[in-house]
Amino acid sequence: MQKCLLILICCCLATGTMAAEPLTKANVIKQQQKDTQLLKTLWQSYQDNLGMMNKALPALKQEKDQDKKNALISQYNRKLEQTKNILNKMILTQPNALQLRQKMIEHATKYQSVYKLAAIDTQNTTQQNMLSRLNSQTDQLYQQMQQIAQSLLY
Repeated sequence: MQKCLLILICCCLATGTMAAEPLTKANVIKQQQKDTQLLKTLWQSYQDNLGMMNKALPALKQEKDQDKKNALISQYNRKLEQTKNILNKMILTQPNALQLRQKMIEHATKYQSVYKLAAIDTQNTTQQNMLSRLNSQTDQLYQQMQQIAQSLLY
C-alpha cells in the first residue's frame, strides 16, 4: 500500500498534476532536486517491475488462451510505457541522472519487444535471432544502468 502511494505521489510530481508554482530559477532547481529523487525511486520500482515480468514469463509462455496472454503482455508493457512517460517529463541536470533516464527509456523500449518475443510459444529462426540480439542489447543496457544508478545513489 505504501509503495503504491509513493509511486502515485512520484507520478504526480513528475507529471505536474499538483498546484502550479511560478516559473522561477529557485522553483526549477527545486523541481530538479525532486525529479532526481524521483528518478532514484523510479529506478527501484523499474527493477521490481522487471523482476515481476521475468518471474511471470514461464507461466505466460505456457498460457494457451491467446487473449489472456496478450492482455498480460499489454499490462506489463503498459507499466513500461508509464515509466517512459514519467521519465520524459523529468527536469534533470546531473549528467548521471540524464544518462540513467536515457538508458532506462531505451531499455524499456527494447524490453517491450523482448517480452513480446519471449512470450511466443514456438519461435521461428528469425524470431529467435531477433530475441537473442535484443536480449543481448537489453542485458548490456541493464548493466550500464546499474553502474550509472550506483554512482547516482551514493
